[in-house]
Amino acid sequence: MNILVVEKTYPWPLASGSHIRVASIVEALATLGEVDFFHITKEEPEPAPQSHEAVARFAAMQLPPSGYRGFRRRATWLTASRLPLEVAVRDYSDLRSAFRRWARPRYDLAWIGRADNYFAVGELITAPTVLDIDDLKDHWIA
Repeated sequence: MNILVVEKTYPWPLASGSHIRVASIVEALATLGEVDFFHITKEEPEPAPQSHEAVARFAAMQLPPSGYRGFRRRATWLTASRLPLEVAVRDYSDLRSAFRRWARPRYDLAWIGRADNYFAVGELITAPTVLDIDDLKDHWIA
């Protein structure tokens, strides 16, 4: 079984609750088959990323910068977009191209952490997909 995980959190070392959560997911999925881990990171990806025995293949791609500046763009987004600002203002074309080149032709299962990761690459995945939404920002208490 070929399994894809797309996450912003690289789980190892186990430095926080988020790391432990993602590591547990990856390790559980690895009992079912080979896990490919696609890491979407805010920072520049490391040239030789850390590996773990639960991961068969690994790739990292930096999140594209926000293209959102200025009052006019903000007003346009407020009046015309149905997307969250966090995803509406990014150009994902380079990230999607890198994902297409790296990903296997077929997966049996995909696990995508967070809605913005799904927006970035979800339409490129034909496998049954679990969208793991562990953080509903509209429910945060200030």
